[in-house]
Amino acid sequence: MQKKGAHVKKVSKGYDYKTSDTASIIFNELYNECFRAPLYGLPQVFGNTVRILPSGLPPLGGLGVISAGVAGAEICKNRLEPCHAVFMAARSADECRAVRDMDVNDAELAAFLRGETIACGGKGWTAVSVGGIVTGFGKASGGILKNRYPKGLRLRSQQGQ
Repeated sequence: MQKKGAHVKKVSKGYDYKTSDTASIIFNELYNECFRAPLYGLPQVFGNTVRILPSGLPPLGGLGVISAGVAGAEICKNRLEPCHAVFMAARSADECRAVRDMDVNDAELAAFLRGETIACGGKGWTAVSVGGIVTGFGKASGGILKNRYPKGLRLRSQQGQ
């Protein structure tokens, strides 16, 4: 998803941002589809991940940085899918366009945290929150929220333990 001749933008004597590659442009559209709040950095492609780097980031060459910024989206089969981290970086559920808010004692919250699908109106990428605090996300379609909660964070079922 790299556009030939991508422009490079130098921000305050720091990191050289590529601002017109195809993935960065598509990421802006995806971000605006998911969030009301303005994008708080500049999207950059690293491998198959679009990361949001803060403006004014100093050059990272020679520092051995494992990862910088927030994972915003994964490049999957010529499309972008949002990452868990970009939803977790939201200050509150109010920044998200579509939200399924639940009570801490809701049985569907436990099901979501186990990685199961839950009931949800609407369509598209939807944040899951508890009392206005984002805990994860999924994709709503046909009255069901398909869970995108990371497997390593999921609760284990009480059965079979």
